[in-house]
Amino acid sequence: MVRSSFLQSLRVVLDEAPYFSATDFEVLEDTNNASAVRITYQYEKKYVFYLVVTEVHGNTPSFKFAVCPGRISTSASGAVSGMAVLENELKEWTTRIREDLRDHLSYRLSIENQEAIDSLLKNMQGYDDTYFTKEEAADLSMRLDNLREQFRAHLEQTNATDDEIKNQLVAIDTEIADLKEGLKTLRKSGWIRKLAASWQEWTNNPQNQPVLTAGKQLGGFLLQEGVKQVTKEH
Repeated sequence: MVRSSFLQSLRVVLDEAPYFSATDFEVLEDTNNASAVRITYQYEKKYVFYLVVTEVHGNTPSFKFAVCPGRISTSASGAVSGMAVLENELKEWTTRIREDLRDHLSYRLSIENQEAIDSLLKNMQGYDDTYFTKEEAADLSMRLDNLREQFRAHLEQTNATDDEIKNQLVAIDTEIADLKEGLKTLRKSGWIRKLAASWQEWTNNPQNQPVLTAGKQLGGFLLQEGVKQVTKEH
């Protein structure tokens, strides 16, 4: 039977993992194997770390384990010796869960945004191309500034380094400056296509995920607003 102090030591490791706490996981002794422990991510049950104590030499235990996700494949197994090595495997497992969840979210947002973009561009067909008035351009320019502030504020709340934040903001500023210039030089339908392409690029970049989750509604509003500007005379 696995001692409760061992289970607690596993919970401590999970509690120290970035982005997670021990309460995010179930840490339970396997009722069918007194030497085994099953750790499950509570909000997505497929993520499991199953370990078995195989032997103990002095103060050094040995373990076999099976995990989902693995380092390369969706599942993997292995064997380690010593608590420090096991704890490292456990920490790396939580990192892979975080990456998996982020990738799924990025893919889902990409699909949702592509569907919205396709629908908006389809609705634009058949309308005359005109240029933005000064008032319309000023209004959309202000909304782009607000979007930039959304990016900046949320980047500062993440674990990104100062250099990472600076580099991402430089890239975003370049895109937004280009969009602002397009308000003066492009017809409305062309500008909306340009906005749609920029937003899709931001969505497809996993590094932007912390920002896009919060900024998605604003970006969607910009797209909707652009279509309104194109179609309001009709």
